Amino acid sequence: MNKSKQTIAILILSVICIILLGFRVQHTGRITYIFLIWNLFLAFIPYGISLKMDVSKSKWKLLAYGGIWLAFFPNAPYLITDFVHLPHRTSPTFWIDLSLLTMFSVAGFMLATLSLKKVHQVLHQFFNRLISNVILINLILLSGFGIYLGRILRWNSWDIVTNPKGLFVDIVHIFQSKKMLFEAGGFTLLFGLLIGSVYYSYHLTINKETVSN
Repeated sequence: MNKSKQTIAILILSVICIILLGFRVQHTGRITYIFLIWNLFLAFIPYGISLKMDVSKSKWKLLAYGGIWLAFFPNAPYLITDFVHLPHRTSPTFWIDLSLLTMFSVAGFMLATLSLKKVHQVLHQFFNRLISNVILINLILLSGFGIYLGRILRWNSWDIVTNPKGLFVDIVHIFQSKKMLFEAGGFTLLFGLLIGSVYYSYHLTINKETVSN
């Protein structure tokens, strides 16, 4: 699937997500999940950045794009953590909320997967398959850690610029506390496994279809 078709597909899914959210707002008279629109917007940023990555650009410019991409990439798979807002099953809106959060999560993971695919392709232009995969795995683990910083410690991507000292202090504190290090390590591995499993399943499927055609 080319870039334009991918973008159209993800935009259609996003519109469906927003329509479903609008239905919930109309049905309940509450804007409880309106934050999902902002989270979805943040998930689009790394996807948009990845489309700008081109090996024909200077290496410094490509590196700059990569740094910004990595800072914002965790926002895409982060959407799945919004399930923490799911009400108890006895809630009259439980099934609507479950469907809503699932739709937004799927959109987030689609954006994450397509974005990772582009980054993986760029890595292949500079490194062999083994090194490219090792780098990608580390990027995925860093993303898992980024989700931990966002969901558990409540940091945002832009805090890297607006409050780097505070962010650095919190990260150092993680490594100074055995309890936090265990929690952060487990969280990072868990979400790294989740992101990696989804991506490599997609990657292998796409490659198999390419070979078959």
